[in-house]
Amino acid sequence: VHGEEVRRLHWGMFVTWSLSTFSDRDWTFGHYDLSLFAATTVDVDGWVRAAKAAQMGYILFLTKHHDGFCLWDTNTTDFKVTRTRLGVDVLRLVSDACRRHGLKLALYFSLGDWTWIPRRYRPRFEPWREMPAPGSPVYWRTANAPVLRAQLTELLTAYGPVEFIWADHAIGPGGIELA
Repeated sequence: VHGEEVRRLHWGMFVTWSLSTFSDRDWTFGHYDLSLFAATTVDVDGWVRAAKAAQMGYILFLTKHHDGFCLWDTNTTDFKVTRTRLGVDVLRLVSDACRRHGLKLALYFSLGDWTWIPRRYRPRFEPWREMPAPGSPVYWRTANAPVLRAQLTELLTAYGPVEFIWADHAIGPGGIELA
């Protein structure tokens, strides 16, 4: 989807409900404990109804941020929402709710993933002091490319239709190049 097509969708709701929702930080580098995601219920129909009432054209849903926590039931990692107390595929719920209420679904996906950083770089006590800088070669490891491709394949084939994907490469491209 190109910019003009997105503009025709009017405006949308960006839902960023993930580990950072339950922490005191915008980014959750160094948090690998699934118990941080403390949700026990979710009302995705409420999100979608609110977007519809505001005459929005789409929901842009955060599927994975740089922390690597997946909001869908991926086969690529156990660091995912279905392994938390909530125990449901939130993206599936959002996708189904968008269809029920007539909204388009768009996906936000971070190409970089802190769970791929070698353990020697992972923080012990002060995550922000020890975090490799955005763009650091540690994020460009091509060994991650098969996992990244598998995740994108899951997202784009199992939850559609997907109107567009926002591929965030703020901390690096994760070993693949996008055209």
